[in-house]
Formats: sequence, C-alpha cells, structure tokens
Amino acid sequence: MTFLESFNPVNGDVVGQVPVTPAEDIPGVVARARSAQANWAGLGLDGRKKALSGAASRIRENADTIGRQLTMEMGKPLSSGVGEVLEV
Repeated sequence: MTFLESFNPVNGDVVGQVPVTPAEDIPGVVARARSAQANWAGLGLDGRKKALSGAASRIRENADTIGRQLTMEMGKPLSSGVGEVLEV
C-alpha cells in the first residue's frame, strides 16, 4: 500500500500519513458514495442537521488534538491551529 506523508515545515519530520486509494478502487468508492447519497438525502433537513451537529461536537471536543496536528503540519502557532478548529 502507498501512503501520502505530511511533513512538519519547521523540521521536516513526518507528522502523519494517509493511505492512497489505488486507481482501480475508485469506481467502487464512487459507487458506494452514490449509494450513500440516497440515504443521506432521505434523512431530510432535520436528520442531516442532527448528524452534522454531532460531528461538529466531536470536532470541538478534540480541538486541542486537531489543533496540534494543524500546528505540526503547517508550522502555525498552536493558538491559531486550535482557533481554526473552533471556527468550524
């Protein structure tokens, strides 16, 4: 499996990596996304709002961790990284 690495611009350290989806897997990924879209649309506005509100809550709960990652990946001050997360 191939990975895309993220580097700290200050010292060049690898701070994370994500797998790269092979080209031959893309049609299946797109098909699953299209299938899921029908269910998402079926939730209606209130259902989608509830789902996204829950996701936003989890992001806020983890603002420090996510902010630290942003700081390492972009070389920005920690307060800026956390602040960026909390703006979501």
